[in-house]
Amino acid sequence: MGKSVKIAVIGHLPSKMRLPAEFSYLTRKSDVDLSPTIPTDHNFNADSFVWSEYGAWFENSSILNDADITGLYHYRCALNLFRRPIDDLPINLRYIFLKFQIPKLHEYRNTLAVGEPNFVPEGVWGQFLSAHPESEEILLSACKHYDSLLNHSPGSAIARITQSNFYYPRNIFVSDTKYGKAWMDLSFKLAVALDTEFPAAPNNRWGGFVLERIFSLFVEDFAEENDIAIKTFKQIYFLPLIPWVKSKLLKKKFVKAIQRILLGRRTL
Repeated sequence: MGKSVKIAVIGHLPSKMRLPAEFSYLTRKSDVDLSPTIPTDHNFNADSFVWSEYGAWFENSSILNDADITGLYHYRCALNLFRRPIDDLPINLRYIFLKFQIPKLHEYRNTLAVGEPNFVPEGVWGQFLSAHPESEEILLSACKHYDSLLNHSPGSAIARITQSNFYYPRNIFVSDTKYGKAWMDLSFKLAVALDTEFPAAPNNRWGGFVLERIFSLFVEDFAEENDIAIKTFKQIYFLPLIPWVKSKLLKKKFVKAIQRILLGRRTL
């Protein structure tokens, strides 16, 4: 008998798009005030949108209580567990795609599924600084708090990110609920610590960007500590119908153009 499944699908705006019963669509209650359902005495200084998808996750922590297997997807991005080369689909087909995934989701015992890593030639730390130079001090602090919370040697998180040339993208995962609860607990503690330390941080999504880099560390540490396998999958993106059709038409025209060029060379 399969294990019960509940996957959070997080969006930024309310949506009428239906989902299979194993999926719950979550949004932030407000872009300003963060109202976590995790017991805490902390009142957040940063606006809710600063934490990106974590704002909605912190406000719906009970989603981890009623299922054996849990995970986090985005409204326009999910794991392609079929391992078939599907890069994108019209969002109108999201329900059907997720419905067909359900039998696969029931298999995730002693496995941590995440997106295929993003490889960055300049290194993860360099890539982060090039994109978010204003948040370097925050990432440094997040690494220090991470080491402290997990009783790691001081400086180890910074060293690992500095020496790494890949990270698992978008905080997306599917696994036994033990992982979801552990990451919920740790990511929330990090959010509280950083929000306390940087009350005047830039008013952008620095919280989500920083937690994404820490997410990769925790995936590896949790898998090693609990002796579970990490499996990576391509991500599939859901696009509005008209842009999706246009992209396919353009791609088809491009392929035909290349074919004409190659055919022309063969006849020379």
